[in-house]
Amino acid sequence: LAGRAIRLAEADPSLARLAVPRVCERCLLDALPRLVERGCGRAVDIVWQDAWPPALGAASAERPAASADRPRIGIVGNALLCFDAYLNDGLAAFLERLGCEAVLPDPANLLVDDVCYLRQLDAFQAAGVDHVVYLQSFGCLKGHVQARGALHAAARRYPGMPVTVVDYDPEASALNRENRIRLAAAAARQARAARREGA
Repeated sequence: LAGRAIRLAEADPSLARLAVPRVCERCLLDALPRLVERGCGRAVDIVWQDAWPPALGAASAERPAASADRPRIGIVGNALLCFDAYLNDGLAAFLERLGCEAVLPDPANLLVDDVCYLRQLDAFQAAGVDHVVYLQSFGCLKGHVQARGALHAAARRYPGMPVTVVDYDPEASALNRENRIRLAAAAARQARAARREGA
């Protein structure tokens, strides 16, 4: 969040106020104004919003039409990681290049304090998503403890929809992230093919 805010402030030197979605209720959001000031050398007034900007949330409408042949991969996690292609290495486009349908989440289901995102996972299951990629943000202690601890329960709750956790840590290798996503896509293709043969 700080990196995104700093980039916006550096791109527009006249920017004095920045509206930012409150991505997680109990996160250390009070540190953001100072981080931005230190990063770009000037103060920017931060205004918190309890809703996601509609233009970014509407990005799912730009995806190609659904196809019964392509596996559907849901993207869940921190809202900024899910919707900001710069932060997620262009994940949705990468999944599309792998022959999958990238299914973006409902932003309202991500602006929650429960980082297990069960409401979004329920929506993915109802929409026929084959596999989920959970984008784990660097520094999210709650995500690492609460969400990782809940994965066994999620596997029981969604037996036909595995969840792959991908860490977006500055020290993590981009190649490692890409390989984990490739494995998730391959598993989704195999599962979809097996279901078709069994039908």
